[in-house]
Amino acid sequence: MNSTIENITNTASVSGKGGEGDNGIGGIVGYAGYTTMSGLINIGTITGEEDSVNVGGIVGNMLGGTLTGETYNLGSVTGGWNIGGIAGQMTYDAKIGNDGDDAFQIYNQLNVDGEYNVGGIAGTLSDSTITNAANYGNVTATGFTKEAYQYHKGNAVWINNNKDLKIDDNSLAYVSGVHVANTGGIVGSANGSELSKVENTGNVTTSTTQGDAQTGNYYNAGNIGGIVGRAENTIINNAENKENFVAGAHNVGGVAGFLTGTSNINVASNNGGDITATGARTDSGFAREYVRGVPGSNENFIIGNIGGVVGYIFGEDAKVQNSGNRGTVHSAEIKGTTVLETAQAANVGGVVGKISSETIGTQEILEKIAEGKLTATVSNSYNTGDVRGYTGVGGVVGQMFNGSISGSYNLGKLEATRTVDASSTMKESLNMGGIVGDTSEESKARAVIYDVYNAGQI
Repeated sequence: MNSTIENITNTASVSGKGGEGDNGIGGIVGYAGYTTMSGLINIGTITGEEDSVNVGGIVGNMLGGTLTGETYNLGSVTGGWNIGGIAGQMTYDAKIGNDGDDAFQIYNQLNVDGEYNVGGIAGTLSDSTITNAANYGNVTATGFTKEAYQYHKGNAVWINNNKDLKIDDNSLAYVSGVHVANTGGIVGSANGSELSKVENTGNVTTSTTQGDAQTGNYYNAGNIGGIVGRAENTIINNAENKENFVAGAHNVGGVAGFLTGTSNINVASNNGGDITATGARTDSGFAREYVRGVPGSNENFIIGNIGGVVGYIFGEDAKVQNSGNRGTVHSAEIKGTTVLETAQAANVGGVVGKISSETIGTQEILEKIAEGKLTATVSNSYNTGDVRGYTGVGGVVGQMFNGSISGSYNLGKLEATRTVDASSTMKESLNMGGIVGDTSEESKARAVIYDVYNAGQI
């Protein structure tokens, strides 16, 4: 506690079993409480035993304090949850990074593997900051935790002897027990934090399972991002993910997999990263969500949410600004006439896979956006990469339930992964558009689209 640690290099392998609380496993220090650290290098292999918590290449558990100078990790890092190439867990205003133009003096070079909350720099970030940091190693989630997947949907009922359709207020629906891993090239899970001037080139994926002839091989967990897996009330500025592979079950994005709360992404890009998902998983199989609120409708799809910048934006206040995608975004390809369930993940967008919000887009909201008094959910952003999907395929956003887009455009090529064929079962509507693939009808949801254009082939 309240110490100074400077200019240390570790070359030995470190292993142990970290636990909750102040425990941790690190190449230099296990637990650092309000400690000033600088110029730390790890070359040894760092191993957390089964179910170990807070494992980092440099520091396992960082409570407050700072980590600066030329600091890097050259050893592989493995463990249970809260696993990071530099720090396993950062809390209470902990800070990693150098001010000014000392770009990427703090970086991780080798692979990071953990069950969930896994990041190239930090596994979990709470009320903390990372600046001028880079990850070059592959980041892999080997397990998962479970959470409820939430989405808004229309609530419609037939009345007057089933002759008329009555639209009730938009409602919130849940799918319980969905597998998530919260895994990112820089941070696995971030809350109330800030990331700026960060870069990732390592692949970010989850483990896979070999399915049967109907299912196909699938990724085991969701919330996977080139920069952050799960971001809540978190600011992401000047971030770049590039020339890699980002893949998971659902909520997969070139910058963030899942964005919620007051989170804001500004000046971020996926530069050549390949983004894909195979569908959300529960213990009993693939998880689905309903697109329409009409009673008797069979229009429900496997949860996908695949985006060049963000996989899934949930809520009224999360935003994407001045950002873009230059990579390929797609659901799994369909070969022949056999449609595997892994190829049916829905909602693929050049910038965002899906937006789900309670706020209804009204004329007043449109006017405020036009006058610059309100920032749209997606603003001044673009896509130039190819977008391919099963359904809900858009050049900017795959599917929108409320939400707004302004000052944005698509130049990328949009393609369906399926064709209607007399010998196949691929006959459902596709819902594909140059800006938005699908907006929810038969509900009170209203999408606002202002000052946009598409020049990409559809």
